[in-house]
Amino acid sequence: MSTKTPATRVLVTNDDGIDGEGLRVLTATLVAHGYEPIVIAPDSDYSGAGTSIISRAASSFSGTSREIAYQQRTLAEAPGVEAYAVAAPPAMCALLAMRGAFGEPADMVASGINWGLNTGGAVRHSGTVSAAVTAAAFGVPAVAVSAEHKFDDLDAPLRFDTAAEVAVQLMKLLPTSGHQILNINVPRCGLSELAGIAAASVSQISRYRSYVEEKTENVLKMGFMVTDDQVEPESDTGMVMAGFAAVSSLVGTTSIDCSDLIRRFAEEAV
Repeated sequence: MSTKTPATRVLVTNDDGIDGEGLRVLTATLVAHGYEPIVIAPDSDYSGAGTSIISRAASSFSGTSREIAYQQRTLAEAPGVEAYAVAAPPAMCALLAMRGAFGEPADMVASGINWGLNTGGAVRHSGTVSAAVTAAAFGVPAVAVSAEHKFDDLDAPLRFDTAAEVAVQLMKLLPTSGHQILNINVPRCGLSELAGIAAASVSQISRYRSYVEEKTENVLKMGFMVTDDQVEPESDTGMVMAGFAAVSSLVGTTSIDCSDLIRRFAEEAV
């Protein structure tokens, strides 16, 4: 694998919150590969927050200003890394970071690792993806990383280690500037068990579907189920189901071709 010098400073954020295992594994892996991450992440779980920049907590408004609470934290997995828990959703964390609230803006952005895939329709609502999209608007490359879980075995550990290694190796191949966003979804398996890394379109079919399970007075109960819809084999969902780490290049939430990047990755790995 290439020993290309990484970008100096990487913003790490997520939507599972700063205590999420995926974020901590990703941060430690970045350090191991010579990057200098700074963690600026929500202080609690903001899964599904999308591009929201409004905190659940009460905010203090004054004219056109808003006060947002934050707290410096220490990550046991990466004790030397500067880290902050922010009372705000992931898109706001990314916005604050790229506006210089925590020092010099990062050269690259890594969002995740999410607990569960962000493929197909989930891309539209994902806080993980939205943080990457928000940061990339400032002209830096970004990756959103998600690890598969199984609905029929929710207690089984996720392979954040596999997802982190795939993400970091792909980051090394990204240009050091420009509005480029990779959405990376990784199966639950060891690195050596991956079928490969494949460029993938964003599926037009959602593997998981929401529905109104129950409606009572003043309360709605939403349910989620696995669909039996036929998934496109070349899509992000289809590739993960086939055992591949799926990589979709996004501009906003529109998929574009990233096959050249995958080819370069394969050449580097030889």
